[in-house]
Amino acid sequence: MAAATFSCCGVWFMFAGPENAGAPEEPEALPPDGPEEPSEPAAEPDPQEPEIPTEIPEVPEEYRGTVTELTMTGEDSPAYVRWDNIWIRNYTKLTAAEVQKVLATPNRVTLNPKEKGPQLLLFHTHATESYELYDSPYFDTRNTWRDTDNQNNMVAVGDVLASGLEQAGLAVLHDATQHDNPAYTGAYIRSTETIKSYQKNYPGLRVLLDIHRDAILYSDTSIAKTVAVINGKKAAQLMIIAPYDDGTLDLPSWRENFRFAAALAAAIEEKYPGLCRPIFFCSRSYNYACSDGALLLEFGTNGNTMEEAQYTAELIAPVIAEVISGRAE
Repeated sequence: MAAATFSCCGVWFMFAGPENAGAPEEPEALPPDGPEEPSEPAAEPDPQEPEIPTEIPEVPEEYRGTVTELTMTGEDSPAYVRWDNIWIRNYTKLTAAEVQKVLATPNRVTLNPKEKGPQLLLFHTHATESYELYDSPYFDTRNTWRDTDNQNNMVAVGDVLASGLEQAGLAVLHDATQHDNPAYTGAYIRSTETIKSYQKNYPGLRVLLDIHRDAILYSDTSIAKTVAVINGKKAAQLMIIAPYDDGTLDLPSWRENFRFAAALAAAIEEKYPGLCRPIFFCSRSYNYACSDGALLLEFGTNGNTMEEAQYTAELIAPVIAEVISGRAE
């Protein structure tokens, strides 16, 4: 069985795959929590970059890596918790029964109908994360999957999500700040400062969605893309990361964030089965202290394409609107 690593916003984990990609192994140890990430410089765009050809270009053999396409799900094992129609990857010390007890209380993260200002903020701690240019079984190992052009990175995914939410009748703030450029380290500190600035100007803000993409690497020459086929078209699987406070993170409202994550995943899975990977439930702080409605959303992996990630954003926008407006069943 092949071993692989995958990255959740600068935190690397081990799991088995690709033949058992739905069942990550427990990591030996989680890195200490904090807003710092490994140094990873943003790639500068080539000002003379040619137009993308309609056919996939040939990658020289010495730079060719393989892309494994898979759909990640959970399984009946101690590593996972089943709740309603969703799976939860449990990286905490809570038992399955304790996790289910937390989720037995309904989600309370909904918008205030009396609030006149915006209540929803989309932002990007790692804005320069990007994707493969083509839906291909191989990739160029020289690719850094970083791009400072907002038409080619996570801001472009956020644009589609914001548009869909606005079409659903919501007032949306979308911040395009590249908090990981020029320095990757300290990006969460900078995005927290951005959030606080918005909260000062818009005190009614309740829902904060940090838009990312994941990365799964089996080796330097082998990566994975997570897909669900929706209406005959490939969509990048969505992974929601939810917090657990192990007593060291100062997140008194983590249960509300977690219930919100579960309600959102359940609504998406009800509409589009297989679109959500298991919720990643872990002791990480990220920006969760800023609101009990703060979540981190991972749109696919570095092996997916922008088109696949944007399709997911298009699909889930009206579902998010239903959940936070209190209209979801």
